[in-house]
Amino acid sequence: EYLRDGDFWCSHEGSVAIWLEQYRYLCHLTGIAHDAEGMARAVHETYRHATGWEVFPDAEGCLRTLKRQGFALGVVSNWDAELEGLLRELRLLPYFDVGHRKPDPVVFDLACEEAGVAPSDAVHVGDRPDADGEGAQRAGLRPVIVDRRDVEDGCPYERILTLTDLPRLL
Repeated sequence: EYLRDGDFWCSHEGSVAIWLEQYRYLCHLTGIAHDAEGMARAVHETYRHATGWEVFPDAEGCLRTLKRQGFALGVVSNWDAELEGLLRELRLLPYFDVGHRKPDPVVFDLACEEAGVAPSDAVHVGDRPDADGEGAQRAGLRPVIVDRRDVEDGCPYERILTLTDLPRLL
């Protein structure tokens, strides 16, 4: 769905509908279709809150270091409207100054403008070469891909295996 129509993330209702559809389908595939709707809603509710997520151990330290060093930090994401609340629950929101949707290069330009930095002085850190790397590069930013599983061998962008490596790149 992401590759077919990346715009479904723009609408909270559209995003919820897609996730619920995927969860119901998974219930059918796993043989628990008798309560697919209830299971889908329960999984989605867990997905929306911090209790269903784990922040990588290196993330907060990296954000704290970059913030202390004076970097303007932003969120460029194609998540739905719930992202800000999730980041708040995970206690990560205070580290970020700017937030926008991707992969359109325009949002990278807007993020740089709001942060007051030239694209050539900005770095975008993401985990998908297609959405994160390509969009950032087209907008003139330096893309860095976090490849925690070391599976992006053909990635044309700088790769790091852990966020601990990011401050040294900058």
